[in-house]
Amino acid sequence: MSSSAASRLLLVGLGNPGEKYKLTRHNIGFMIINEFCKRYGFSEWRESPKYNSMICVKEQATFWTHHELKKSFVEKEIQRLKSKWLHERRREYSGKDFKEDVVMMDCPNFSSADIDIQQIEERVKNIIAYPQTDVHCMKPLSFMNLSGIPVKKYFDMNGMKLNHLDDTNRILVITDDVSQPFGTFKLKAKGAHGGHNGLRDIEAKLGTDKYHRLKVGIAPTKNPDMAKQPGQDLAEYVLSNFAHEEQRQLPNLISRGVEILKDYISFEFKYVKT
Repeated sequence: MSSSAASRLLLVGLGNPGEKYKLTRHNIGFMIINEFCKRYGFSEWRESPKYNSMICVKEQATFWTHHELKKSFVEKEIQRLKSKWLHERRREYSGKDFKEDVVMMDCPNFSSADIDIQQIEERVKNIIAYPQTDVHCMKPLSFMNLSGIPVKKYFDMNGMKLNHLDDTNRILVITDDVSQPFGTFKLKAKGAHGGHNGLRDIEAKLGTDKYHRLKVGIAPTKNPDMAKQPGQDLAEYVLSNFAHEEQRQLPNLISRGVEILKDYISFEFKYVKT
């Protein structure tokens, strides 16, 4: 975005309201957006009757500055050089006793002097498309199957039209996906609802499937293709709580989702990694 004006983004976390559903697989969208707003200092969640949703906002938000992203890339490149050096040493030790901690004592002290800084600066300039963004976060209270109603109300009341979405108006829906293994993420620019009733209703109310969505895998690791198998009660599965081992991994999963949102808000779409 060439203009210095803030863009506008609606982040929609999907789920069902109420304590009964708080820890269910279907509510991973709520979990991620809750942590995102908490981590980055958004306003308190407030109930909005006109949208039938919980809303929180951060105006003119900056999630990545050029300096921060450049520093991040430099650190990653230094780590890459160290890993490359270690890999080469490991090959030299073929068949011998290899002790990584001992070998790393001889690792060169790589620094920014060993890196093409100009190339990194060019990458940063291309990647950050939205330096400032007015971020509005929404958790619909209409229950999952009617998620499209609050989203459509927001569009209508704020003059947003999907066929006019551009640098100044964007939307991202965060949702569970039973066709993906637990803990995986997919960022999609458009696509069919795939049987997900929340996405189905959003598509029906907006009249298009051309909106961005972050899909979070919730299929069991031991049976990732369960959605394709006949006789599976998917409704019962998505409305059940995460298994004990999955709950243990949830903090890391949610944290990864938060970092993806941070990148999505600032970066050009094609540069967001999941």
